[in-house]
Order: sequence, then structure tokens, then C-alpha cells
Amino acid sequence: MSLSSPPWRRLENWSWLLAATMAVAGAARMSLAPQPSGAVAAQGGQGPLDPVSVAPDSLQAWRTRAIEADPFRIERTPAKVAYRPEAENTMPPPAPPPAPPKPVLVLTGIVGGPPWEAVIEGLPGREGSVVVRAGQVVAGLSVKEISSAGAVVQGADTVWHLTVRRPWR
Repeated sequence: MSLSSPPWRRLENWSWLLAATMAVAGAARMSLAPQPSGAVAAQGGQGPLDPVSVAPDSLQAWRTRAIEADPFRIERTPAKVAYRPEAENTMPPPAPPPAPPKPVLVLTGIVGGPPWEAVIEGLPGREGSVVVRAGQVVAGLSVKEISSAGAVVQGADTVWHLTVRRPWR
């Protein structure tokens, strides 16, 4: 390689030198690489190991184990509602009827002295005002207590603390 050679010739020579260097480095790396061990080395590093014969009952055990593990659920537990494909196109059960509305009770007055009586409006099944005493049950509502300040009426799930309504001042 002389200095008087054309530039493309120098580039070609450097390319050949680089290719030869890379080939030597690759060969050295392959000779220093760890060798495979066991049966793969005996086969010349080609292909997988001999296939293992599997008993059909062990496949059934693996199948059962995979199904019980619920692999497609995050919590790894069965769904709370079982999937029923036969119920796919059926109508859902009707909603339960709404609970009857709670009565709006109004204490319109207190009558007498001890023992007190209360005049209450809005009792179910009764029109207008009804005079009640303590301990009386009217339309499923129990009058628990009556005082000069108000009355306490108890239903199945509600307790009303009623006071006499006063005119606006």
C-alpha cells in the first residue's frame, strides 16, 4: 500500500483489514465461550432433549390443578355468581315492590292534663284528626308517650318525636 495509490484503493484496503480483524475477534470469542453440558453436548448442541413420556393421569391432575387455581382471576377464587349460559337470554326477576311510604304525622294539639291526650293528623287509614292516649295502637303505630310539650309515636322502623305546631310569628 503506497501513498501514491488512489483514495478508493486505500479505502478498500482498510475495509479488508477491518473485516479480517472482526473475523479473528469472532473466532476468539467463540473459542472462549462456555461449552454446553450434559445430553445437549452429546447431541452436538442440536435440538431439545429426549421427549419425556407423560402418564395420562398426571395430565388430568395438572388439568384439575389449573382449573382450581382460577388463573384468569386476580383474586384466584371462583366468582361469587356462577356463570349460567342457559340464563343468558332470560328476563331478570322482577324488582321487589317498593316499601309503603312513611306517614307524615302532625301533632295539632294536646288535650287535658295528666293524663294527656294528643290530637294527631296523618295516621294511616284515618281521615282528619284523631285523638289518642299513651299506650294506644292506631294503624300499627304505637303512641308511647304524651306530655304537655309533645308526643312520641313508634312505628315498625321509625320513631316520631312530635311537637305542637305553632303559628308563624
